[in-house]
Amino acid sequence: MDGEKWISVNERLPTAKDADVCRCVIAWHRHNGTVVTGYRQVRDNPYLTHWQRCPDAPGDYPDKYRRVWKRST
Repeated sequence: MDGEKWISVNERLPTAKDADVCRCVIAWHRHNGTVVTGYRQVRDNPYLTHWQRCPDAPGDYPDKYRRVWKRST
């Protein structure tokens, strides 16, 4: 997550292009802290106040699995 910043839901909501291949983003829940959730849930859950993109797979992750983790564009 180098360089990833928290984005307020008041500033912008995540889209499918922000989500990973599982359609998830990282969100900040005002009572539970960091959670991984579907990008559409950010819009519908008033307790989620900020979000950011999930990180890419580690550099040494096997290539045969890496393709699964490439972000959809």
